[in-house]
Formats: sequence, C-alpha cells, structure tokens
Amino acid sequence: MIRIVHPIITSAVGRAVELFSLLPPGPMPQLLPIRRSIVTVDKPVGAGQPNQATDALLVRLMLNLVAGTDPVWRERFKTPLPHEPAFDAELGRRVRAYQEAGGFQMQVRGADPPPPVVVTAFLRRPAAAAAPTAAPSVKVIKEPLFVDGVIDPCQPHTDRGSRSKLAYTIVHLNYHLLIRLRGAAQSMRLAPALLKAIDLIQDPKLAPLRTELEQGERTDPDKPRPDPKPNPPDVVI
Repeated sequence: MIRIVHPIITSAVGRAVELFSLLPPGPMPQLLPIRRSIVTVDKPVGAGQPNQATDALLVRLMLNLVAGTDPVWRERFKTPLPHEPAFDAELGRRVRAYQEAGGFQMQVRGADPPPPVVVTAFLRRPAAAAAPTAAPSVKVIKEPLFVDGVIDPCQPHTDRGSRSKLAYTIVHLNYHLLIRLRGAAQSMRLAPALLKAIDLIQDPKLAPLRTELEQGERTDPDKPRPDPKPNPPDVVI
C-alpha cells in the first residue's frame, strides 16, 4: 500500500524548495521545523528487495515524470520505462543513476544556501543587505544520496536513512516533482498531481497505483480541509 507520511524536513534540497519557492523575495528567515506530506513506497524497491507491485509502479511513474518534465533527465533516460508492476535491471540502473547524480538539485538565483533548521519561537531576519550592483548569481543547492540502486520507504518521523544519515531518494523524487509538475508547488501536495498525471497517461496498468494513491490522499489526516460555509447572518427586524 502506497503511504503518505509527514516527516520533519531536514533535507537541504527540501528546505531550499520550502524557502526559495514559496516565500516572497527579500531577506530569508530561518526555517522553522516543518513537516511535509511525502508520497512513499511501503517496502524497498530494488535488487533483492520485496518489490511490491504498486511500489514498483510508483517508482517507475516518478522516474518517468522526472524525465518527462526535466530536460536533463530526459536526455539521460531517453525513453520512458514501461509501467510494469515489477523490478528489473533497467529500473535499478535508473534509480542508481539518479542517486549517483545527487537526485534533485535546486537552482536558486541570488540567494544564500538555506539556513539550518532551528527550533525557535520567532523568525529571525538578517539585516538588510546593500543593493546588488551586478547580476545575481545562480547557486545550486544539492546533497549526496546513498547509492545502492534501492528506493527505501520514507519513515513517518524522519526524511533520512538511519544508517547512512542521508536524505531518502524518495524524498528527492517528491521535491523534484513538486517543482516540475504543474500546480503541485502551490499546494505542496504531490499525491493530487500524481493522480492527474495518471489520468492523463491513461495506462490501465497504473490503475492499482491510482487506487492506492487516491485512498492515501483521501484518508491523509494532514490533508487540508475545505473551510466550512459560514452560517447565514441572523435577520433582525
């Protein structure tokens, strides 16, 4: 069963997305600890791993969407993976290639690297900097991933592996697609964007994955609830 978990985000790339994509231009505040909804496999996908059918489908879909929306990965992967509910050597090769490249790398124009996560009651803002005299530079926020060709499930309490202490590859895939899929960054929820992508692809083999994603999104306690309609005002005569 595909899961949606809510770890505290400590990934450098994840924090960069939170800071530079969502906040207005200006001095960057310290980023308070934030939990984010992460779509994750249930069991590991890779050589010698459980490779549950919908887990394998999720990894294939995510890698195909990365290649379909990111020109760098379109050039590297060339052709889409078939949506087969199983692990094979080509899927393992692409997972390893994604890990070796450091996964998603966030380009930030004219900004400093994201500050570390701090626990504080207030947002601290640095003193205003002098107006730049040259064109803003472009910095790339990146971090290493553990290279083993395996997609491990993200845990509910952390976005990092317990042994490697590196961000999970599935977390990078989530943030990669949050930025690349249309409309996903506005809500910062990936599951609805994946459901829309599946509907556009129209591959019957993705039906089991769609069912589990829809159920996970529908039952996610962190899902924003629509504001209740206000009661009509009392009429005073």
